[in-house]
Amino acid sequence: MNARFREVPANFRGINFMTRNYGTYEYSDGTNRDLVLVDGKARGFENSREQWFDVTDVLFSDLTGDGSPEAIVLLTHLECGQRCDGGKSLLYVYTQNYPMQQILKYESGSGMDGCSLKSINVQNRQLTLELFDHCPKPTADYNDLVDRKTYEVTRVEYFFNGKQLVPRKTTYQSLPDRKEVSYGVEINIFDRHIPPPHEL
Repeated sequence: MNARFREVPANFRGINFMTRNYGTYEYSDGTNRDLVLVDGKARGFENSREQWFDVTDVLFSDLTGDGSPEAIVLLTHLECGQRCDGGKSLLYVYTQNYPMQQILKYESGSGMDGCSLKSINVQNRQLTLELFDHCPKPTADYNDLVDRKTYEVTRVEYFFNGKQLVPRKTTYQSLPDRKEVSYGVEINIFDRHIPPPHEL
């Protein structure tokens, strides 16, 4: 369903998101390093912890309302020490009106700690992220041993303020538990405003 949104439009031709420096990244121990991926991957060993980064998808859709598509780049980050954290998601959004500008950098929680990314939804130039759990997580005690038939989802809607994509509205809902956390991030784009790349 998203196949045509993976076709590279004219304004992003020549940009390689698989081999790229994504800028400074702060690791869980507080150290900062440039996040450089080559052929869609980066592997490292930082302070006794293995770091795995992978590009999982690159899509193009208009999120600013200017009629030109933005690049939506999704990465996964798995960190392993004595145990693995279940993986986080990194989301980068770029506009390309020469020069290219980053208008969103987002990192989800991990599968182990909660608030991992459930889905990315784009409809009518509106970006909405869905996260597992009530996020940020409540500070009250939470009994993870309880067998629950439902789970909470946090939905965050973004809008373009002229410079960046920023959160506008956050809502919460409970859904039947179908073990979706193990399926990976779902991406849904329903944008009929963007013509095929050969028409741009």
